[in-house]
Amino acid sequence: MKELVQRPDFVYVADCKLATTENLNEIARQGGRFITVLPATRKEDTQFRKQLREQPETVSWQEAYRSTDDDGNLRDVYRVCTDECLSKEGYRLLWFHSRSKQESDAAIGARQLQRAMTELTDVRARLSSSRTRFRTREKVTAAVTAILESRSVCLLYTSDAADE
Repeated sequence: MKELVQRPDFVYVADCKLATTENLNEIARQGGRFITVLPATRKEDTQFRKQLREQPETVSWQEAYRSTDDDGNLRDVYRVCTDECLSKEGYRLLWFHSRSKQESDAAIGARQLQRAMTELTDVRARLSSSRTRFRTREKVTAAVTAILESRSVCLLYTSDAADE
């Protein structure tokens, strides 16, 4: 990239595939800068999401930008976490929050939950049928787990609920 733009101080903008230690360090070593998305598989992401779930009051946010349509109606509010965060390589991390993304994720989650509930109701009906294939507790547990995993609602299912 340095050779292509004929200068070392370029800004490399890429998706999460850029965010490997090797790539980030090489760009920085060459004098470049980068903007990328941190993959959800990174420990930093896992830790931040855990903090948001378990201690949301400890995360400080500041409004960064408001987006409006042509009529001046509010479309979105973007906030940035004001806490100092670094990647394992020592690069600055900025965590952003979008109100519309939160609303979209909530709607998707509600649809997935509704689908899971419908499928679980079907399993219950099959259990009460004289022709059921669920002859053991393990088969029922496997069917329930498969539904919850396929609909990404596993966090709502606890071992206490399985005992009921």
